Amino acid sequence: MKQLFDFTRVADRGEFWTIQLITAVLQILLLSLIAGSSAVWLILIAMLALTVIQLSTLVARIRDTGNNVLWVLACFIPYIGLVAWIVFGCLETNKNSVL
Repeated sequence: MKQLFDFTRVADRGEFWTIQLITAVLQILLLSLIAGSSAVWLILIAMLALTVIQLSTLVARIRDTGNNVLWVLACFIPYIGLVAWIVFGCLETNKNSVL
């Protein structure tokens, strides 16, 4: 669990897509609970934690591909960000850059 919040690791494609899928499903479930819940703050904190997990996995994936970690900023550009997220998830591992 601790490694999910680690921004200094590397992640292969399988780990990246597994974590992205699981966190996306959990976020959808939390969003569906927010309407009928009185614990909105707890749900929002959980959503924030899942978002941090997704970002740390993206940074790990970018490291694994051998690119500069600042490429994560491209993922915050509207419309382009989703494409960048998918591209980094699909790129092959750069054997020379693995820590």
